[in-house]
Amino acid sequence: MYAEGTDGRITLAWMESLGLDAAAPVVGYNVAGQNRASVPVGTPIAAAEELAAIEKDGIYYLADDIVISGEWTSPVGFAGTLNGNGHGIVLDGATVTGGVFNQLDGALVRNLSITEGEKANTLAVKSNLFGVFADTAWGVYPGVYAPAADGRITLAWTVMNTLPGASVRLNEPTGLRFETEFDSSFVEALIAEYGADAVAVGTLIAPEAFVKEAGGFTREALDALKKQSATYLDVVAPQPYRQNVGSVTYVGSVADILEKHYTLNYAAIGYITVQGQTYYAPVYTVRSVCEVASAALADLSENQNAEYANMVTIDGKTYYSPYTEAQRAVLLSFTAA
Repeated sequence: MYAEGTDGRITLAWMESLGLDAAAPVVGYNVAGQNRASVPVGTPIAAAEELAAIEKDGIYYLADDIVISGEWTSPVGFAGTLNGNGHGIVLDGATVTGGVFNQLDGALVRNLSITEGEKANTLAVKSNLFGVFADTAWGVYPGVYAPAADGRITLAWTVMNTLPGASVRLNEPTGLRFETEFDSSFVEALIAEYGADAVAVGTLIAPEAFVKEAGGFTREALDALKKQSATYLDVVAPQPYRQNVGSVTYVGSVADILEKHYTLNYAAIGYITVQGQTYYAPVYTVRSVCEVASAALADLSENQNAEYANMVTIDGKTYYSPYTEAQRAVLLSFTAA
C-alpha cells in the first residue's frame, strides 16, 4: 500500500554506476521530504554590461535585478536560455531602439519581468521590448510570450518548475521520486498545436557530482562527459501524475538505490520536448535518501489530527507524526547508512 499511489513511470535499465540495484523490483513511493533551495542553471549575470555581452547559445540566470540606463546596445540573435530567477530588467532613463534583445532566435526566456523605472525612457514606436522574433522564437514555445495590442511583448511567469523536495519509498530497496509542475494551459497549447505524439514530458536524474562536472544539466552536457558507464536516467512520463486547477504534475523516479548510496545526492530536472527540441526547467533540485528520510522523521506536530495521527515520544516529550512506528523505523534505517 502506497499513500501517494503509483507514479506511472516507465521501467529503465538501472545502472550500478548511478547507485542502483538492477535486480530490484520497481514499486511506489509515499514519503514527502522538506524543501531545499533549488539551484539555478547556467552563468549568473547581475549587471547591464553582462547582459549586453551574453553569448548567442549561452545559458544564463539573473542573480539580481538589472537596471538599464542610457543608450542600450541590444544582444542580437540570442538563441540560448535566460532565466530571470525571480528578478527583472528595469529600464530607467534608457534609450532602446532595437528591443532589449534585438532578436530572439529560438531562445527560451522565462521567470523574467521587464519594467520601466522612474526616469523617462525612449523606446522605438510600436517596437516590442524583444525586437524582431525569428520564426522559431514564437512557434516552438507558445505560452511564454504574450503579445499585447500595442506590439510589445510581456513574458508570462514560469510555466515549468521542477519542484524542490522529493519522496522516498518506505521499503527496501528504496528510491526517490521527483516532481515537475507545468501550467496546464501551456501543455494543452503545445499538444493542440503540434499533436500529442510530438510532445513528450520527462525528467533527467543524475548524481549531482556528474551535473557539476558537466557544467550543465542537459543530455548533451552529460553525454559529453564520455564516461564508460551511464551518467543519467532519462525518465519519460507516459501520463500526468496529478492534475490541479491550472497546473499538471509529472514525475520521474530513480528506483532501487543501493544502501551504500543513501547519502549520494541525486539531481533532477524536468523537461518538455516539442518536435524533437527539448526545453528544460529553469532550476533543478537535489536530494539524497538520507536527507529526505531525515526530513520526514523531523516532520512532527505537538497536536494530534488526521494527518499527524501517530504518537511519538522523544526525550520524554510527546509529538505526533504522519508515520507509524514501523515506518519511522524504516526511515531511521535510511539515515544510519
